[in-house]
Amino acid sequence: MEKEKYISFHPLAGSALLTGELLKRWEEFGEGGSPIGYPLSNEVTLRDGKQYALFQKGMLVCETKETSGPAFYVKGKIYLHWADNMHVYGHYGLPLSDPVETDDGLVQEFQGGKITEAELKDGIDLRGEIQRRGIAVREQGKRGTCSVQVMAFLLEYIYSGMLGKPYSHLSVEYLNHFGNIAEGSEDDGHCFHSMEAAYNQFGVVKEQLWPYNKEWVYSLAGGEAFTTESMKNEGKLLISDGLKLNGGYIKPLDGKPGLSDAQFAEMLKTLDSGIPAGVGRDHSLSAVGYKLDKNQPGGGYIIFRNSYGVSPHFTGYQCENFEHIQATVNDIFVYEPLISFI
Repeated sequence: MEKEKYISFHPLAGSALLTGELLKRWEEFGEGGSPIGYPLSNEVTLRDGKQYALFQKGMLVCETKETSGPAFYVKGKIYLHWADNMHVYGHYGLPLSDPVETDDGLVQEFQGGKITEAELKDGIDLRGEIQRRGIAVREQGKRGTCSVQVMAFLLEYIYSGMLGKPYSHLSVEYLNHFGNIAEGSEDDGHCFHSMEAAYNQFGVVKEQLWPYNKEWVYSLAGGEAFTTESMKNEGKLLISDGLKLNGGYIKPLDGKPGLSDAQFAEMLKTLDSGIPAGVGRDHSLSAVGYKLDKNQPGGGYIIFRNSYGVSPHFTGYQCENFEHIQATVNDIFVYEPLISFI
């Protein structure tokens, strides 16, 4: 009888089923599954027999269940590049080894060739990973909730990578309302510091408990009437038991638009580590990647996620050159993940 095991690391994350070579390899890593963490999904068997399971820091992959071939892990920037190129069905195919540390960073062999981190130093693009985590682009409508949308997304990205897809949609309305409670205001839309205060005191809940209504004319009384003690308890649960995220500013809101060279470099470094950044301007956006390009003003461009939604003419993402961004940004806020993806 094939060995199988349900693995659970936290009540909010549920459990995942692993069998065969995937289970064997994960158990070889020891408690916590280092270097890939705990599983976020049951193992998946593809139509040609290939198997994989998604983990907090990457993926375990093996050739087929029948041949019981060895399972290898893919993680970090190599995983992003491989997954963005159709993973096992792309030209790279299956991994033939684990990643190996070299003087040029991690290197990994695949059926279709080698991927090295040194080749991936000209930028990072988290859009594929955002889609794989199931985080949909939001549409804020005419309400002034852009900064709230950004902060919800930053939390969604980290929590879905730590606890799985059930946390890929968190409530903008909850954060928006409790920003008012935390700050003693009655606004529809806030700056990042109000959202930080709301999260630190009241946590956050899943979107299904308080869905966003782009047509709602928000009022503090209306928000209070909608909230319940059980909802607040649910929100606080997500910041208990070691799950609370720490946030901080790369650039604080100081009334002076523009980034220093050091602040701009810190934003790129944050993106390079696989962490999105909240960028405050007249309309707040989420920075989800960048690309070095000497033909662009300032030497490259930032990839932004925009809460104006999607349409036949707009994917929900846009690019802006370094020079323009460095001159116009008001503040930058990031959450530090409890588990490093890269």
